[in-house]
Amino acid sequence: MVTLWEAPFAKNLRVRNLDGLAPEVRVVLTQLGLDHGETVEKRHAAPLGDPITLRIGSQLFTLRKNICQFIEVELAEANL
Repeated sequence: MVTLWEAPFAKNLRVRNLDGLAPEVRVVLTQLGLDHGETVEKRHAAPLGDPITLRIGSQLFTLRKNICQFIEVELAEANL
């Protein structure tokens, strides 16, 4: 497993762990659809690398590095 920050772009990623995040941040991310077992795609990075854009379902969201470093992901089986 790697963090969302370290994960490759343009791949389907499965969220494995959000436990390192503050509870209030975890609640907001869960409400947006970023939860254990969900599939996300890391799409783009800002010119200096931070923040990054994610696709969660049909929605696009941006997350900062300081949050992405606490989200563990793995490649989804569709990429294998």
